[in-house]
Amino acid sequence: MKLKNRNAQMNSFTKIFFLFLMVCFYSEVASAQSAAEIFKNANDLYKKNKFDEAASAYEKIIGQGYESPDAFYNLGNCYYKLKRIGKAILYFKKAEKISPGD
Repeated sequence: MKLKNRNAQMNSFTKIFFLFLMVCFYSEVASAQSAAEIFKNANDLYKKNKFDEAASAYEKIIGQGYESPDAFYNLGNCYYKLKRIGKAILYFKKAEKISPGD
């Protein structure tokens, strides 16, 4: 009887563990899709000369941990267009640090 009970506990633990892994994996995938969508939206806003809104969108994805030279460079361009030169230089340097010579 004790062996059956122990097997049932292990099965329950295994199910819960795999459910936990699936939830974690799904969260990562959903977050990546969200970052890609926000990045595309930010690019669209930039093309429409909505630099303030585009900067906010780039800041949002960078705040989520999405670091790419394109995001930093585009954010630098937004700040340059908004005449916020200090911030523009900061993000241009971050882009260069990640992708030197690009």
